[in-house]
Amino acid sequence: METRRTGSARRPTWLVGSTGWDAALPRIVTVAQFKHRTTGVPLAFMCTHFDHIGTVAWNESAKLIIKIADEWMVQGSNSTKPAPVFLGGDLNLEPTKEGFQTLTTPGAFQDIKDLVPKTHWYGNAKTSTSFTTSTLDDIRIDYLFVRNPLGIQFSTYGVLTNKFEDGVCILDHRPVVVDAEMLA
Repeated sequence: METRRTGSARRPTWLVGSTGWDAALPRIVTVAQFKHRTTGVPLAFMCTHFDHIGTVAWNESAKLIIKIADEWMVQGSNSTKPAPVFLGGDLNLEPTKEGFQTLTTPGAFQDIKDLVPKTHWYGNAKTSTSFTTSTLDDIRIDYLFVRNPLGIQFSTYGVLTNKFEDGVCILDHRPVVVDAEMLA
């Protein structure tokens, strides 16, 4: 793993996050860069947690994430093609919301779920449970995205359970996972 410190809104990620726009709480994005052991192909992974209230913050955060991804695509590349950038996190918004639409505009990020055939999806459909046993109020607000997925093959997409056999919930969100292979 290569490391480099970066920040948003002129605040580096090793400091406490910042509150912007109409956000209720400080938020942050963390970025790590990796290289495939065999091929040496670089990739970046971003992790974030969008505000739970601010509708302006959702859209502006999406724009900022795209801008940061642009920087990592260029800086991460050791060839003429840009490096792939992954994004995971709790966006606190459903696919119909403006912030999600901004994040997934053509040329920006792609929801990895859409890159995997439905026959290779498994687990739950929704990701947030609010610690309830009923699935009626479940929503999908946690995601894995990719930008510039050239040379990557996604074989499965899943939303795992957040509840153990003894009834204990690990958290109010279900983990989202994918199987991906970086091709030479």
